Amino acid sequence: MVQALDSLESATERLRVHPRAPRLIVGCEPALAERWLIPLLAAAPPPGLVVVELTLLDPGGGRAVPHLTIAWQDIGGEMHTPTSPLPDAFGPVHHPLALPRRPCVGATRIHTRSWPDAWERWERAAGQVADGRAGEVFMADLALALRGAEVGLGRAIVPEALVREELADGRLIAPFGFRPLGRRLAIVPSGNAIMPAALLPVRRDFIAWLHREAQVSSGR
Repeated sequence: MVQALDSLESATERLRVHPRAPRLIVGCEPALAERWLIPLLAAAPPPGLVVVELTLLDPGGGRAVPHLTIAWQDIGGEMHTPTSPLPDAFGPVHHPLALPRRPCVGATRIHTRSWPDAWERWERAAGQVADGRAGEVFMADLALALRGAEVGLGRAIVPEALVREELADGRLIAPFGFRPLGRRLAIVPSGNAIMPAALLPVRRDFIAWLHREAQVSSGR
């Protein structure tokens, strides 16, 4: 997992099609980059002469400030895109051999610091009551929470769109299904980065490409 996060910023180096092409810096959550954006870039590179540099959302540590950020955002907050490129369905998943297929009795719940009320939202949407015997584990982000679910640590609330392959091949199961929980994917032009005029159409075309390819990939 550490290696996957460390490689995020250089993962699209091979997609550089021209050394003098404009460089669009895209900040993305690690789980989204690893399970959605990087495979999308590999399957259908963006059109035109554009260099896509992926970075983490936190611009600390000498990282460049993104021109565009891709992250989960509450629907009640300010949305910068009229539609989301991914479905807004979320639900608890776990390793098929780690836990019983019944309501979350005594099952360890994996929380993420980036979405601390995910389990509360799920309980309200599903009409479930928290089990006092359930253990609690806290992870920094969704990528670590997903990894915890994959290795049998417990159950994690995750976006359906990021675990389709794992559900299809049986690495994860979602016995309670997926529901809207008031959260969706937002593609947000950054107001903090220095944005050369030449990059404005590049960013616009990249956002359009994201929406188009997301629809194509969901139908594959």
